[in-house]
Amino acid sequence: MNRILQVLHLEDDANDAQLLRLKLEEANIGCIITVVQTRDEFVNALEQTEFDLIVSDFTLPSFDGKSALEIARQKWPDIPFIFVSGTMGEEAAIESMVRGATDYVLKGRLSRLVPATQRALSEVESRRERKRAEVALKESKEKYQSLFERNLSGAFVSTPDGRLLECNPAFVRMFGFDSIEDAKATNISALYSDPEKRRLLLWNVQARKEIEYFEVHMVRKDGALLRIIENVVGKFDNNGELVELTGYMFDDSKRQLLEQQLIQAQKLESLGTLASGIAHDFNNILGIIIGHATLVQRLQLEPDKIADSIKSITTAAQRGAALVRQLLTFARKSDVILQRISLNDLIKEVVSLTRETFPKTVTVSMKLTDKLPAILADSTQIEQVFLNLCVNARDAMPNGGTLSLSTRTISGEKIYARFPQAKASQYVLIEFSDTGTGMDEATRARIFEPFFTTKESGKGTGLGLAVAFGIIHIHQGFIDVSSEPGHGTTFSIYFPVNLEELEPFEIKKEMFGDTEGGTETILLVEDEEMLRSLAKMVLKGKGYNVVTASDGEEAVRMFMLRKNDIALVLSDMGLPKLNGYDVLKQVKHLKPDVKFIIASGYIEPVEKSEILKSGARDFIQKPYVPNEMLRKIREVLDEE
Repeated sequence: MNRILQVLHLEDDANDAQLLRLKLEEANIGCIITVVQTRDEFVNALEQTEFDLIVSDFTLPSFDGKSALEIARQKWPDIPFIFVSGTMGEEAAIESMVRGATDYVLKGRLSRLVPATQRALSEVESRRERKRAEVALKESKEKYQSLFERNLSGAFVSTPDGRLLECNPAFVRMFGFDSIEDAKATNISALYSDPEKRRLLLWNVQARKEIEYFEVHMVRKDGALLRIIENVVGKFDNNGELVELTGYMFDDSKRQLLEQQLIQAQKLESLGTLASGIAHDFNNILGIIIGHATLVQRLQLEPDKIADSIKSITTAAQRGAALVRQLLTFARKSDVILQRISLNDLIKEVVSLTRETFPKTVTVSMKLTDKLPAILADSTQIEQVFLNLCVNARDAMPNGGTLSLSTRTISGEKIYARFPQAKASQYVLIEFSDTGTGMDEATRARIFEPFFTTKESGKGTGLGLAVAFGIIHIHQGFIDVSSEPGHGTTFSIYFPVNLEELEPFEIKKEMFGDTEGGTETILLVEDEEMLRSLAKMVLKGKGYNVVTASDGEEAVRMFMLRKNDIALVLSDMGLPKLNGYDVLKQVKHLKPDVKFIIASGYIEPVEKSEILKSGARDFIQKPYVPNEMLRKIREVLDEE
């Protein structure tokens, strides 16, 4: 700072006041601080001195920060007002910001005080500069008008309700109008493809006075879609109400089209790598299933060995399903199902699986913190991340070694420097450390890139870490890696903790025998014969009467014949002749209260929403998991 600042500090604790003074002095901010504790002292100080900054505690014995903010904003609205409090909750902070506070700083995180102060003063200076610019702008109206008309960007002036007051020739050309008069006859709100975007722009301008680089889809007069970037400044009356918007629009359609073409070209270039990796993984899975199925036929008199083969077949099938989920996650086409999960329990399951399947030369150890807080996450996706990291560690130790998994909690402050986006006060840290070959800096820089792999051709898809990164990001977490050639690798994953739900809990596994059955009649519609037979066997094993159909038309015919007996329809989505959605609509016409479940490997979210609106009660994820199928059928049947 180049000048001495006048600071008014509303604070009843002398130690806190001194600590704030030291923080500002450490940052070389020259200031004169006036400390007050009561309402009268606060008002008198403001009336006697021209302050540059107000700093206030939120709760005081005879006064409060909220009232101080109201007084300051009524009489001295341009003075920045920062709350520094140890008792201010998030809701109170947000409310205060809405009421005009410039910022808030927790007493436990005073490191934010200096940047908050600098930013507040900078904003004041920016506002002053803007006011000076507005005065200069009025004085040079003719020059401005010339610039307005010759600007290559679409310039406009409008009212908040969309009435177009002025626009330049570039605006007319951009939206395909015949003339400026033609354009001004159109409400600018009608040019937005999504009306909600217009409302969002107005809200931002009202709150921030201006908005930069606002991306939006707009529509030309002939109906063509434009990708527009807007920069808008608001004009306000003496009451602070937005009365006018001045803005510039840039047509970014061509650049975005070229960008999409480049991304598509890069994906096509990577298909060879992707295809070979997937082919390798699926060939291994099919080899396991075929091999053990052959053994089952030969070992009919040896039940113990048959059980081992069946277990291997099940594990291989689960690997295939996980690979499909991995591809859908990478394509952003897998549903995220958030629930409270115990990471310790999940790690125990993953370690149990790795100990059974990894080479004996690889030792897997755990060091788990007791009473680890639960997190809100999709357990299937988190398990996928953990398995990917374990498999990568195994592959990095071809001659054997140690894989160590550990969990603990860590404060958000400790990781803020590394991850400035870390907003939670507490995180769960999971570390995966191996004694493998390690990585150099060039490899570390690329490991989260899609399709990048250090494995031989056909030995991996290059999606594992890219998918892991995406999943962790979706869960508002972070991933970090440290590694050196010859010294192993450590992956560190941070997940935010919901402080309202700190108690851990156990993941309960449901056995086939635990799932409740019934005696109702179910119409099972599945075109794959072996899947149809399997599902029928599972349902009949639980006491249900099962009627089957192999395509959509047969399903409708069977329902017409037995609609009074059929309590529920379970239908695959991708059927011959009529798909599952068409079957749903036809049977609903025949029996409006029919209970209907759709089974599919993936359904687009928009289509899924339409199916639910049409009367489907639930969805079952394919491949069929018997327990899950039985549970959902029972739940739907028991619905009122």
